[in-house]
Amino acid sequence: MVSKSVRDTELSISSQSGAINETTVQMQPLLKAMKKAIAGDFSVRLDENNGLGEIAAVFNQWVSCHETFANNIAEVSYQVGIEGKLERRLTLQKAKGTWSKSVEAINILIDRLATPTLEAERVLS
Repeated sequence: MVSKSVRDTELSISSQSGAINETTVQMQPLLKAMKKAIAGDFSVRLDENNGLGEIAAVFNQWVSCHETFANNIAEVSYQVGIEGKLERRLTLQKAKGTWSKSVEAINILIDRLATPTLEAERVLS
C-alpha cells in the first residue's frame, strides 16, 4: 500500500512534469527564432500573442536593434567605400552601452582610414 504522502508527491511530480512539458512546447518558437538570429537572420520576429507576451516583445526589440545596426553598417560601408563619401559616419539613434561603443569604434576606424586621404586631397588642391 502506498502512503498518502508518497502518492501526493507522485502527483506533484507528475503535474510539474506536465508544466515543464507545456513550458518546453511554449518556448519552442523562441528557441527557433533565437537560432535564426544567431545564424544572422535578423528579420525573424515572434508573435507577441503566442503566450510569451513580454518575452516575445523584448526579443523582437532586440533582434530589431541588430537588424538596424547591420543595415546601418552596410549603408555607411557603401557610402564611404564605394561612393567615396569619406565624411560619412555611422549613426544609431539612441545608442547606449555596447551599441554606442560599437558605433564609436566603427567611426574611429573610418576616421583613421579616411583622414590621410582627406589630408592629401586638401594639400593637393
